[in-house]
Amino acid sequence: MTAIRAVLRWNHSHDRPDLEVRVISTRGRHAACPMPPTSARGGTAAPGPQGNTMQFARALLFIAAVAALPVHAQSVSPAWDAYRAGQQSDKAAPVAQTEEDVVLTEATAAQPAALPVVDTAARAAPAAQSVYDASDDAAPRGAFFVAAQAGQAWIVDDLRQDARAISAGYRWQAGPVVQVGIEGVAGRIDGTTDRGYRLADTDYASLGANARFQFGQGPMFAMARLGYWRADAGNDDTVDGAYAGFGLGVDFNRHVNLTLAYTLHAYASSYCYSSRWSTSCGTEVNRADLVTLGLEARF
Repeated sequence: MTAIRAVLRWNHSHDRPDLEVRVISTRGRHAACPMPPTSARGGTAAPGPQGNTMQFARALLFIAAVAALPVHAQSVSPAWDAYRAGQQSDKAAPVAQTEEDVVLTEATAAQPAALPVVDTAARAAPAAQSVYDASDDAAPRGAFFVAAQAGQAWIVDDLRQDARAISAGYRWQAGPVVQVGIEGVAGRIDGTTDRGYRLADTDYASLGANARFQFGQGPMFAMARLGYWRADAGNDDTVDGAYAGFGLGVDFNRHVNLTLAYTLHAYASSYCYSSRWSTSCGTEVNRADLVTLGLEARF
């Protein structure tokens, strides 16, 4: 007699159940049966080759039926199916979470980095403040001024004399870059000696108008002057006339500037030449040139 034994084992290396089937032969265990099988002729039927063949065929059919079952343990019992389903879900959850994290990480990495916002206007402000701006005032306005000048004067031909003067006045704002005003000047031209001829000190004063024109928003400016002047050369010798001048200057700030100016003083003088036989009188126009460097303060 042949017996079939099925053993279910868990394969840890492959993480799955394995089914082991064994065929066991039990010859001689039924030899003591009280009523052995008999043949049709009344004799005892001994097992022969044909009986053994039939038993082996039955064993093969049983093995084939068992092998046809699914290998996994879900077909063995519903409890096993529930256990395996829970174990599969526990393993699948971290994998799904990891894949989602990877997708989010790739999406975040694909986004371009935000560039810092730079306020170019705020950074450019200190540089702009370091440059003098003639429009520092909130609104155009006039100002009083006081100035001192020193330089050279030419009254007689190429004879050079030292000169100095002070001036004061007021200018009104006439436009974004234009100022006009009035001025008064008092000065002296030092006397000198030329080829034995002595020229006395000359005191002069003038009253007139002035204007200054700013070159854009920079510190450079131009100046123009026009007015009346009178001079006392001593010995009751006085002359008068008109003056006109121009100059260039630079502002150190809103209150102080330096100016280089040229002024022409024109005047008419009367003369009388007498000789032994005749006397000639007349009037002639002369000029005195003045070049000065002046420092002005405004307030």
